[in-house]
Amino acid sequence: MARPSDDSLRVYRLSSIPELFGVDLRSLALFRVALGSLLLTDLVKRAFDLRAHYTDLGVLPRSELIETVSNHWNISIHNANGALEFQAALFTVHGLLALLLIFGYRTRLVTIGCWFLLISLHAHNPLVLSGGDTLFRMLLFWGMFLPLGARFSVDWALDSTADDSTHRYFSAATVGILLQVIMVYTFTVMLKGDPIWRDDHTAAYYTLSLDQYATGFGHFLLGYPALLPGLTGATLWLELLGPFLAFIPVFNAPVRLLVVVSFLVLHLGIALTINIGLFPYISMASWLVFVPAWFWDVLTARTKSRPRAELSIHYDGDCGFCRKTVLILVTFLVLPRVMITPAQETPAARRLFETHNSWVVEDNMGRFRIQYDALAYLVGRSPLFWPLAHLMVLPPLPLAGRYLYQVVAGHRRALSRLTSRIDYRPLRLQLTWWQECLAVFFIAFIILWNIGTLSRPGVQVPAQLYWIGPMFHVHQKWDLFTPYPSKVDGWYLIPGKLKDGREVDLFTKGGPVSTAKPGMVSALYENNRWRKYLLNIKKPRHKDQLLNYGRYLCRDWNRNHDVDQHLETFDIYFMTERTLPNYRPSKIEPDHLWHGWCFGRGDSSSNNGPSRTSRI
Repeated sequence: MARPSDDSLRVYRLSSIPELFGVDLRSLALFRVALGSLLLTDLVKRAFDLRAHYTDLGVLPRSELIETVSNHWNISIHNANGALEFQAALFTVHGLLALLLIFGYRTRLVTIGCWFLLISLHAHNPLVLSGGDTLFRMLLFWGMFLPLGARFSVDWALDSTADDSTHRYFSAATVGILLQVIMVYTFTVMLKGDPIWRDDHTAAYYTLSLDQYATGFGHFLLGYPALLPGLTGATLWLELLGPFLAFIPVFNAPVRLLVVVSFLVLHLGIALTINIGLFPYISMASWLVFVPAWFWDVLTARTKSRPRAELSIHYDGDCGFCRKTVLILVTFLVLPRVMITPAQETPAARRLFETHNSWVVEDNMGRFRIQYDALAYLVGRSPLFWPLAHLMVLPPLPLAGRYLYQVVAGHRRALSRLTSRIDYRPLRLQLTWWQECLAVFFIAFIILWNIGTLSRPGVQVPAQLYWIGPMFHVHQKWDLFTPYPSKVDGWYLIPGKLKDGREVDLFTKGGPVSTAKPGMVSALYENNRWRKYLLNIKKPRHKDQLLNYGRYLCRDWNRNHDVDQHLETFDIYFMTERTLPNYRPSKIEPDHLWHGWCFGRGDSSSNNGPSRTSRI
C-alpha cells in the first residue's frame, strides 16, 4: 500500500478543487461493498413477494402495467415474461452480479449489469418503489463511471500494473456522485417550506405520529414531547448545513469526516424510529464516498505501527489458480507485508510442499504452517478479520477445513483450467474523453431536473430532452415528508366472507375482523414494499388498481385453502385517522374503497378472480 503523504496529514491547509471533489479509492471500495450488500439484501427481501409483485398472477399483471402505470420510455427486460420461473431466473442472475460487485470482479461491467437489471426491476412494478429505490439506482448509475474495483477487489489483486502509488482519484464522475448525494438533502430542505418544519418545529411529532410507519422506538420517543422540537431542528439544520460543510476548503478532512458521521447517525435514528425500508441504509452507503483520505491514512499508519510479523507465502509455482488465490487472499485480508514466492524456489518450503501437497506459510521466526492451519494463521494476522481466527480453531471446523483443502489441492490442475479466464489485467482508472463528456452532461441534466422539481418557472429540463430522465431512470424528486409529514394516517381492514360462512380479515391473513385500532399499526404490513403498494392504490390516480388487488386476494387465498374455505366476497376499507396537534385524539373514519366477488353471482365454479366488482 502507498505510504500516507505528508500533505494528506496536514489537515489545516487549503484544499484544492480536485481534493474537494475527488474521492479516495479506498472509500470507493467500501462504497462498492455496501452497494453490493444492499443490492443482495434488497433482492432477497423482494424474493419473498416474487409471485405477488412481479408475475402476471400478482397484483400488477404486465397488461395492466403497460396500460395504466408504466411510462412508455421505461425499458424493462422483466416485462418479457410474467412467469414465476422467468422472474426467479432474473433475480438469480441479479444476485450473482451483486456478489461479483461485492468482491470486485470485472467491476465496471458488473456494475453496468447491476444497474440495468435494477432499473428493469423498478420499471416492472413502480407501485412498490420508494425514495430509497431512486437513490439506489442513482448511486449505481454514477458507480458505472467510477473505478469501484480499484482497491480491495479481485480486479486489484490481479492488476498487472500493480500501481498503487496514490489513492486519490478525481474525475467528472466523482463530481457527479458527490453532487448527487448533496442534492438529496439540499432539495429536500428547499421543499420543506411549511411552518411545521421551519417555525413551530412539530415535524418530528407528526412524523412519529404516523402509526403506519412508526416503530416501537418511534412511539417511545413520541412520549417525550419536549424532545421532539429539538429533533426537528437538528434534522433541518444538518440537512441545510451538512452539504456545505462537506466542501469547506479549510480543515476539510476532519470536518468532512464529522459530517459523514453526523449523517450516519441521522439515518440510523431514522431507521430506528420509522419503517421506510432500506432508504436509511442506502443513504448511509451514499456518504461512504465522502470518507476522506486522511481517515484511511491515519488508520493505515496506526495499523502499521502495531507489531505484525512479516510473512512469506509459498505456493505451487506450476499452478496458476494457486497464485491467483494467494493474491486475492492477501488483498482481502489486508496483509501489507507479505512475500509471495513459488514453493519450488525455497528448499524448506519445497520439501513441505512435496510431502504434504500443500502451500506453505512462513512467519518471521522461520516457522512453517500448511493447509488449513496456514489459512487460520493468515486470518489471525489480518488487521481486519483477526477475530475470525478464534472461531476457525473451534471443532469441527479444522477437520472440515483440512478435508476441504485436500479436495482442492487434489484438483489444482482442473481449477487452473477453470479459472484461466480470470486473468491478470491492467486497471484503468481514468475515463475516456467521451465518458467524461457524458458524465458532465448528466451532471447538468440532473441539476436542471432537480431545480425543475421546485416548480421554478422557466427552469426545467427542455421538453425535447425529458425522455432521458425516465429512460435512464435519472429522474428524481426528493420530497420525503415534504412540504410536511402527512397528517392522514390509518390502516387497512379487509373483511372477507368464506364459503363456510366464516368472516375473516384478509389483511391480517385470516385474523378476526375488528375495527379497533391495532397496538402496532406498522407491524400489520408484511414489509415496506407492501406498505408502499397499499398506500399507493388508495390514491386517486391509482384507484383502478384496487380491482387487480382484489383479484390477487382471491387467487392467493383460494390457492392456499380448501374448497369449503374459499373466499366468496370481500370489502376493502381504509380506517382513516387524522393526526391532530398537541396529541389531541382523532376519530377513526372507515373509508370504503371496494367491494368484490371472487366468483360470478350464482357461479361458484370460476376461480379466476373477482368477476364483478362495484366501487362504493
